[in-house]
Amino acid sequence: MDSLKKAFNGLKTGLTRFLEDLRLNWVIQDFDAHWLPPVAARLGISKAFFWIINARFLAFQYQPMQYKMVGCLEELHHKPIVPLGLMPPKVQEDENHDEIWASIRNWLAAQNKRLVVYVTLRSEVIPSQNQLTELARGLELSRVPLFWVLRKPSGCIESDPMKLPDRFEKRVTGRGILWRSWIPTKKLGIEIPRDEEDGSYTRNSVANSIKLVMLEKDGKEFKKRAKEVSTIFGDPELQSRYLDDFVEFLENHKYANRDIQLL
Repeated sequence: MDSLKKAFNGLKTGLTRFLEDLRLNWVIQDFDAHWLPPVAARLGISKAFFWIINARFLAFQYQPMQYKMVGCLEELHHKPIVPLGLMPPKVQEDENHDEIWASIRNWLAAQNKRLVVYVTLRSEVIPSQNQLTELARGLELSRVPLFWVLRKPSGCIESDPMKLPDRFEKRVTGRGILWRSWIPTKKLGIEIPRDEEDGSYTRNSVANSIKLVMLEKDGKEFKKRAKEVSTIFGDPELQSRYLDDFVEFLENHKYANRDIQLL
């Protein structure tokens, strides 16, 4: 992070000249370019601050869905708030796409409905070897059918370990798939109990959390909520409208010298 901040600070002189020459209508920034707002204000350029975290976190309140928090944030910050949606990437399908998905569909069709746990790590997460081992052991202990997307995060180098427990893949053969390629996701997760000191988790906490959601009665409420939000997360037209509305906002206010926040 320190190197990132130094790199951003080093852009100040060159980017200022760039903005002076082009006289743009809008500039979009994130948290690190702290020197950019005064430069943009001096040049009469409207500014949009891009938050990658959600509205609920920024408002320090709880509501079922993020869009209900936009009005609250506008009152708190006295600025327009423009939601951007999930901004899902476009999937680049290769020539083997149909064949690959056919094998996945066939496996899923053979499992009990709504009893397969999907496991993936965020692209910026680099687990330690102990965390990876405990996660694998927990998945194994749960005895629930699983689909685990296991890829090296973008920050990993070739020498970083991603070693599973001995014979793990053989032991879960038949009830689990270990997928080592990219796959599109709709995110809805559960929180696994962790150690308050270091954030670590154990194989038992992983297994018990999975069983709670997938097998026990208390998991019905979670499944109900997952079904409700899937209609939003899985709607590409809705997500596209968020971006269309954002572009329309920029066009309608390009001469207004505005200051807004993006979520």
